[in-house]
Amino acid sequence: MPFFVAERLSKTFRRGRCEVVALRDASIEISKGEFVCITGRSGSGKTTFLNLAGFLDFPTSGRILFDGEEASFSSTDGMAVFRRRRVGFVFQRMFLQDHLTAMENALLPLRYSGVGRREGEERAAALFEELGVSDRAGFFPPELSGGERQRVAIARALINSPSLLLADEPTSELDSANSAAIVSLLRTVSRKNSAAVVVVTHDPSVLPFADSVYSMNDGVLGIA
Repeated sequence: MPFFVAERLSKTFRRGRCEVVALRDASIEISKGEFVCITGRSGSGKTTFLNLAGFLDFPTSGRILFDGEEASFSSTDGMAVFRRRRVGFVFQRMFLQDHLTAMENALLPLRYSGVGRREGEERAAALFEELGVSDRAGFFPPELSGGERQRVAIARALINSPSLLLADEPTSELDSANSAAIVSLLRTVSRKNSAAVVVVTHDPSVLPFADSVYSMNDGVLGIA
């Protein structure tokens, strides 16, 4: 049985008197440990799909199933609780807070999880070791390279051991060497943690790492 299923997801935005269809009946099935890439030009609907899959937004229609159960929320609070427990995000611009150290950034998702500070720091330290940034834990984001910042962002996404990891253009601001390293790390995570991983990208060098590749064109998702 697939772990994550999206069935006919659609999203329509209203702009003044006009309706803009950003996503049209998108369906996908992803197994535990599977690494999926979604390609497409800017504005094609990739990020909209990711936001719906990660419960950052409500679909206009369609549904999502997690481990065979339908995920249905009547409020943004309910979505937030589920998201904190089950989903990890790696954002294109990383969104690290410059006034916090790398370690403090990684610990942010644990703020409302009930995990104690000591346990959280142990988790973060283990992730930093695995990601090769142990010696950067006390540094602030402006003091880090692009690759180091992205690794910290990945540690933050993994701190709650999510069953679904979503990455939005994770290599867009990195050179080729760092891009390959980051994608390799994400693939390793999918195997090691049996997590479903979805990477939205327009970088063709990412695609050889994927188990499955989909394309997005004018809001329509299909096999590439």
